[in-house]
Parts: sequence; C-alpha cells; structure tokens
Amino acid sequence: MTGRALLRQADLNRLAAVAKRNNITIEVEAEGYTIRLHPNSAAPPATVNLKPEDFTSFAEWQAWRDRERARAPLGADPTTVTLERARRRGPGNYPIVDDPNHPLRQWYDRLGFDPHTMGQEDMERLQEKAQAEWEKSIPGTPLGKREKSALAQLAAFGPGKMVEWTKIKNCGPDTEDRLKARGFIETRPSNKWPDRIAYYVLTTAGYEAWNNLGKSPEIT
Repeated sequence: MTGRALLRQADLNRLAAVAKRNNITIEVEAEGYTIRLHPNSAAPPATVNLKPEDFTSFAEWQAWRDRERARAPLGADPTTVTLERARRRGPGNYPIVDDPNHPLRQWYDRLGFDPHTMGQEDMERLQEKAQAEWEKSIPGTPLGKREKSALAQLAAFGPGKMVEWTKIKNCGPDTEDRLKARGFIETRPSNKWPDRIAYYVLTTAGYEAWNNLGKSPEIT
C-alpha cells in the first residue's frame, strides 16, 4: 500500500516562495523526515509532474527528492535516501555523480562546478555568476502575463510609491526577479526584519513600460 504524501506540492511551493522572498531556510519535519527549503533552491511549480529524466536543474532534482521522501510510508527507507547514502561525496559534501545524463551532473556541468575539488563557497560563487548572467538575459524579452499583471497593480499606486508586497497578487519570486532584472521594480526591506522584503516600488522605467503596453491585462 502506498503511503499518502505528508506534504502536498502546493504546500511545498508556498513554503519555497516564503524561503526565497525572506532569504531564509525552512525545515519541515513530518513523521521522521526532514525537508529543507533553501532560498535559492526552490523549484518552480511547473516541475510538479516531472520525472528525474526530465529535470533541467539541481533545484528540480532537490524538489523531487524531497517529494519522494515525503511519499514514503512511515518507517520505510525511500530509494532516494538509500542511493544518497551510498553516493560518493567530495570535500564539500556534494554528491559525486559519474553519469553525464544525470540531472545533478548536468547542473554541475552548466555551473562549471566540480564536486571532486569544490565546496560550498565555490557553489555559491558559481550560482551567483549564473544568476547574474540570467538577469542580463531578461531585458528585451517579452513581458509575461504575471509581469503585466504586477505592473498593472503597481501602476495604480504610481511610480516611486512603496507598496506592501502582500497587496500585489500573482507576483511570486520568479516574476519579482524578472521585473527587477528589467529595472521595472525595486524592493525595500522590512523595518523590523531588514533581511526580508516588505515593499515593492515601481520605477519610472516600469511605469513607462506599463503605459507603453497600451491596454490593461486581465488581473486574476
């Protein structure tokens, strides 16, 4: 008999969004298993039904591994846990994967990360480099539906106004990052918790981009 998942994917997605938005690591313990959600390793909702052979990032593999752990019946040892225990690890405690087709190995290769010789500092440096390159690739690409929706809502407040992020619907971490990369919004920290985002500010460029769209998208 297959055990019921301890956490729904929707729950994981919400926790992942909180982890990224507030730059914190969240640990969830359920019946003997611990699931960690890191601010920079949350998989997008589109990965819910992906299989290991379809993964394109380390984050997707991590999310799948955590879901498989959660699905295991109480007291059972999931296959992914058994494999992880047996896997060789480098000096930075990162798994060493020989299979060039494995999603984790492919993620390493895209970053330029070598688990045989590199550790956490190297991983963080390479991820920051990859993030910077991604941000440079965003300006000039078409606005997505959620980006337009967020701009519409912020435009109602006007440029330069601090707006609580909770008032802007459908503006998750990916949409937020895209709008920031375009220079259309800025973020402001919480006065109480300086390491957490509390406000969005629509820039002049963002307001002009909204006006140039010519019409309002449907906001849901």
